[in-house]
Amino acid sequence: MSPLKRGLDIIGALVGLILSAPLMMVIGILIYRESPGSVIYTQKRVGRGGKLFTIVKLRSMKFDSETGGPGWTNENDPRGLKVSKFIRAWNLDEVPQFWNVLKGDMSLVGPRPERPEHIERLREEIQGWDKRVAVKPGLTGLAQVNGWRGDTDMNERLNSDVN
Repeated sequence: MSPLKRGLDIIGALVGLILSAPLMMVIGILIYRESPGSVIYTQKRVGRGGKLFTIVKLRSMKFDSETGGPGWTNENDPRGLKVSKFIRAWNLDEVPQFWNVLKGDMSLVGPRPERPEHIERLREEIQGWDKRVAVKPGLTGLAQVNGWRGDTDMNERLNSDVN
């Protein structure tokens, strides 16, 4: 990564964290009122070169909703909080990831990182999947800009991210 891109990531992440702090506080209060417990949710994701890192998000699911193991979320997921539809529709649950950018685990722009539990299956099912881990993952990328986010076709995400 070039020093210029890293510098832009640092400046963008600092500005993002400062500007979003009041919003994160309000959303955090709404999350906590609906479902007491930590409003911050962390999980392992696969970064550049297959390196694992801990991603930070605002919790949009009921506390301990993954006790049965990791799963894909969908639009009407029964584990979701009332505030989930709003914060997920506007990607506000992702705002704390400016911290991941600041730490250097992520960039502002790049393919979204996946969970390690899904990587082996994706590698087997989608030819060229490993191209996505050749670069640093990002807060947003071409797949998201083109509408391929959430419960969408993984082949289309890959095509958007690597082409």
